[in-house]
Amino acid sequence: MELKINDKDALQKWGVRIGDGFMDSLYEPLQFKDFVENESRLQNGKRMDLTEKRFQSREITLTFTVLGKTKEDFWNKKQSFLAELYKGEVSIVLPSVSNEIFRLVYTGNSISYNMNTKRTFCKISAKFIEQNPCNRGEEDNKDA
Repeated sequence: MELKINDKDALQKWGVRIGDGFMDSLYEPLQFKDFVENESRLQNGKRMDLTEKRFQSREITLTFTVLGKTKEDFWNKKQSFLAELYKGEVSIVLPSVSNEIFRLVYTGNSISYNMNTKRTFCKISAKFIEQNPCNRGEEDNKDA
């Protein structure tokens, strides 16, 4: 299984696979929030409190492909996949990489979409927000 979305096998359920740069976007290093600083005219330089480091939420773009066997199969899978995204909260797991659960919120902004002329395949790039990148607890290995 390549990709799980909301505990469902994305390929089996919707004909969905990961697209270009998917893993790069998902696993890129996290960014810190600004450090607490104090710059006093009475001291050289500035003080920075490094004891309470916190990570920023992040906005990521993920690219998915949807494949159907026929026009009708494709249309049904695409509509069902979009309905899953429209729920808003999306959990993503790449079992072949790790058991980390990426808890994302679908924003519905800046979507790009390309469909082939046979109307059996498309590529969807969509934006998500990961509110707390430190909340990726691993899923229970129920099938093991």
